[in-house]
Amino acid sequence: PGILLILAAANFVAYSLEGAVVDWSGVYLQKDLGASPELFGLGFACFSITMAGMRFSGDFLRERFGSRNLALASFLVSTLAYCAVASAQSVWFATLGYTLLGAGMANLVPVLFVMAARVPGLAPGMGIAAVAGIGAVGFLAMPPLIGFVAHVTSLSTAFFGLAAILLLSCFSGLVFPPTTARKD
Repeated sequence: PGILLILAAANFVAYSLEGAVVDWSGVYLQKDLGASPELFGLGFACFSITMAGMRFSGDFLRERFGSRNLALASFLVSTLAYCAVASAQSVWFATLGYTLLGAGMANLVPVLFVMAARVPGLAPGMGIAAVAGIGAVGFLAMPPLIGFVAHVTSLSTAFFGLAAILLLSCFSGLVFPPTTARKD
């Protein structure tokens, strides 16, 4: 179904962003912002800690606001966070951006899985498998693409490109099935 393709594309973006943080946050902090070796992993650490902490709030937020609204909010917060990272002039501001990115990304993939499990006419496992498989491709494919863009331009430019992709994903999220706390 068409909605499954949209959910898979959104998950591709979500996993791509996680892959970008895993592979490029330390390089960005060190090479572009002059982080000392002790701070090389700070962006990834703050992203991971915030993401883990915010995942515990996922069910509450989804029940309170609905899957669609939580996904849209996640895309918007993540867009702002990547803009903050890309425009950072210091290690500390970039780290704040990565921390915000962890909060924004924390519940996006789980919510997309919930929506994929509820696609009408499709077994829940099939929906989740399709969305997860496409997401894994994003996790593996996007970091090398970011490296190519960074080589041609800069890592900051590549991160602004990710922010633009996130913004486009916000618009795709408008066609997610509307949900309420009671029906979701």
